[in-house]
Order: sequence, then structure tokens, then C-alpha cells
Amino acid sequence: MRIIKRALPVIGVVPETLDDIWHLEKVIGKGDLATAKSERRFKTESGKSDRKTVKVKIVVEEMEYHRDSRKLRLLGKIVEGHPEEYVTVGSHHTIEVLPGLQLFIEKMPWKKYLLERLKHAVEASRKPKLLIVVMD
Repeated sequence: MRIIKRALPVIGVVPETLDDIWHLEKVIGKGDLATAKSERRFKTESGKSDRKTVKVKIVVEEMEYHRDSRKLRLLGKIVEGHPEEYVTVGSHHTIEVLPGLQLFIEKMPWKKYLLERLKHAVEASRKPKLLIVVMD
């Protein structure tokens, strides 16, 4: 995991592995604000459905970790978003946290053990992976 912003109460992270996503599941809680780029579906005037990439900030109401699809889903109400023509404040939205996604977490207050967990995740990602070569 990489920390890209640390200006409490906001911490920006980029998960790099599935372990990082597991750590984020333990750090993010109900009532926290989460900001990320996501896709939002809307209907055009002709009645067709279209998807646009938007940046949304939600108040987290629920979290779901899907082991099969290997992603963390943050469900909540939108408090702000850009571009505004594609985002309706107060509507529900789901942010899917995958490796490589920039995610900004706003929490009041940050507990010391949660900051330690993030620090541990960053240190764990710096450790070299074990490679074994067996030759006959």
C-alpha cells in the first residue's frame, strides 16, 4: 500500500495487493467519508443507459468484501461529486476498491491503532516477495 496524502483528518491511499484491501476493510468504518473515482450510470434523454467516470465522496453506511471478485465495496450516500451533472447529492452509490485505485479516507478522529495498521500495511508491501526456483 502507498500513502499518497497524509493531512489528518484525510489520508489518501493506493492499495497495491489484496492484503492492502483487507487492511482497508479493517480501517474504514461506518460514518467515514470515502472519496474516489467511480463509474456512475445515468439515463440519457433518448432513454438509453450510459456510464460516466465521476469523482464522488460518500458517507460509508456499509462495507462488503467479496472474496470471489476480490474487491471491497463501500456503500453510502453521496455528499459531493464532480462533474455535477452526473452526480446527485443524497443518492446512494457504491465505490469498488480494487488494487491501484486512489482512495481518500476522512475519519474523525483517527485512532492510533488504525494509523498503526496503515503503517504496517505500507511496510509489508515493501518487503520482497519470496521466489523459489527448483531445477532438475
